[in-house]
Amino acid sequence: MTERLCHSPRCSPIAAQIAEGLGLQFEQAIPWITFLAALHDLGKAYPHFQFLNAAPSAVRESLQEVGLRVNRHSEVMQHGTVTATALKDAIQDMQPLPDEQTISRLGRVLGGHHGVFPISQVISRARRHMSVAESTNRPGAPSWAGLRRALAASLAEILLCEAEDTPALKDGDNSSPVLLAALVSVADWVGSNEEYFSYLPRCHRTYGARC
Repeated sequence: MTERLCHSPRCSPIAAQIAEGLGLQFEQAIPWITFLAALHDLGKAYPHFQFLNAAPSAVRESLQEVGLRVNRHSEVMQHGTVTATALKDAIQDMQPLPDEQTISRLGRVLGGHHGVFPISQVISRARRHMSVAESTNRPGAPSWAGLRRALAASLAEILLCEAEDTPALKDGDNSSPVLLAALVSVADWVGSNEEYFSYLPRCHRTYGARC
């Protein structure tokens, strides 16, 4: 969806401005824009979100079986804040890696896809609360941080396989990050619209699976 928006007549000028702000040529920027959009809900790979009362009991049970739990004495946070806080760690194994300042700013961009950009104090506080919330794993069990890194690695393998350069946000440029956040939000709204993309059972969403 994000890639199609970037190449659409109405959005391509916006995507071109985002590319310039990222310091990339248009075609080199598209994989990165798509990759970042795909990571905007990274914060949903977090115990409080996955153990919501509204979550299917089968999901909660399967997470508990592998040792992924939630410390219920920890503070509940918006998933956008978790995305902003966790992005740096989630992509730390990527090579080459964008510079630290760019990663930090991109994290806040993705974390603001619901309209509020997390500030540094909020992220610092979130980091402390995440440590508490994710501290209940049994020895040898997978970690929530490891799960987020695996998700980011899988997306990078699919979406960045042809990317040659890394983004570097220009100092003093605030318009490009805001446009990126807007593009991610629109792609999210369109992609979540069940009138365009109806829900499919899991067996239809897995290659080669049969009901």
